[in-house]
Amino acid sequence: MAGTKTDTRDTPDTQLFRALRQGRVEEANGILDANLSLKSRDADGNTALMFAAHHSLINIVKRLVRDGAEVNAANICGDTPLKWAVAGVSSADNTETMRFLIRHGARVLDKNEHGITVLEFAGYIGRTELLDIFEEDMVASGRE
Repeated sequence: MAGTKTDTRDTPDTQLFRALRQGRVEEANGILDANLSLKSRDADGNTALMFAAHHSLINIVKRLVRDGAEVNAANICGDTPLKWAVAGVSSADNTETMRFLIRHGARVLDKNEHGITVLEFAGYIGRTELLDIFEEDMVASGRE
């Protein structure tokens, strides 16, 4: 995941990203209530949805998607919110986040700049439940 550049400006965007990284849900909701653009990105192209997915903030994930955040938006490395959820800090909670993103159109077979899909990445790090979630979604939607 991208994350090496630092944006030192204290804008609503950076305040939101900081609140999400630190798991401060109330603060994040307050910033979102101020009608922050869902297209906002940090210096590495990361979105609020990526940060929320990574930190298992499922209610924020649901709100962002409901409000129109792009579930397949990619950062400068080609990583998406689903990839961030797979790599998340809380595997148990992120299973719900992964399931939600997939049910809302997150693609598991798009490749990042290294040519790795989210499904492959999940296998590499032992998050095999993503395969189960993907299969459940395929069966439920009749795409098997």
